[in-house]
Order: sequence, then structure tokens, then C-alpha cells
Amino acid sequence: MARFRVYLLDGKSRIVSVEDVEFELSHEALAFARRLVANRQSHAFELWQGRDRLHKEGRTALCG
Repeated sequence: MARFRVYLLDGKSRIVSVEDVEFELSHEALAFARRLVANRQSHAFELWQGRDRLHKEGRTALCG
């Protein structure tokens, strides 16, 4: 299992919540992060693994 961190962001890219999760693959963590941001109605999220930012996505990308 790999450890990932999801940062939920507000409209000014400020961190409003942090979730530490473990998944086998990064695409599983990405799918989790997308569900999380939609359920919490956050503006955007960043997915990190250690010191590496793997992905950043805004809410408009999630709806389109």
C-alpha cells in the first residue's frame, strides 16, 4: 500500500481539509480525491505522495 495525502482547497487555494489515505495505485487515490471534493463541495484538491504533488484539479474540471 502507498500513502497519499489529499488537500481540499477553497476558492482562494487555501487548505480547508486534509485526508491521509492508503491505496495500492495512484489512480485509486485520484478517484477517491475526486469523490471527496465532490461530497464536501470543496473548490479544488491536490493529491500528494510524499513530497511529490501528483495532481491538482478544480471543481470545474470535475463537473465537465
